[in-house]
Amino acid sequence: RWGVPDVLTQDRISIGASGYYTTKIEDPEEFYFNIVGNAQVYKEEQLQLFTKTDVNSIVRDLIARRTVLEFQTARREFADAAHEVLQPVFNRWGLEFVGLTIETQNIPEQFLQAAAGRTIVTLEKEAQLEGAKADVTLAQLEAQKSYFTAQIEAARLRALGQVDVEIMQNQQSIGINPLDLKRIEAI
Repeated sequence: RWGVPDVLTQDRISIGASGYYTTKIEDPEEFYFNIVGNAQVYKEEQLQLFTKTDVNSIVRDLIARRTVLEFQTARREFADAAHEVLQPVFNRWGLEFVGLTIETQNIPEQFLQAAAGRTIVTLEKEAQLEGAKADVTLAQLEAQKSYFTAQIEAARLRALGQVDVEIMQNQQSIGINPLDLKRIEAI
């Protein structure tokens, strides 16, 4: 087991945490000479007392290098960092550091409330941002619709004008003045 109370994090908040770590004997000779010594019987509790200071100081240092939010949300990364730092220490003792687990985190209630409020504000802002993005997309689609509608109308008017030109050319080819015809239609 490990445990550290009152660690001042990077964001100046005092927290605590506890849990357990797993280890196994990798090199029995190193283990015997560096830890067991002359003891006839060596129990798990004795090993825990032997490793406690080193483990707790390293874990304390790792927590102090993070913000509370990082410590709360990145447990896997924290365990990986602990493994990286503790493995060489345990190797000196003939042990293999298998892993570290966080069971409890003692974080002040004021911080938890502030973090919850911040999360709510962040979610609201993200929702507003998504709404604004949707509004922009709709405006872009509406502009495209207007553009294509104008293109279609222009093509229709051009086609009608082309038809009028062809009719007038046909009328001229058979000897009818299109302007005279227009005057007659107007009367």
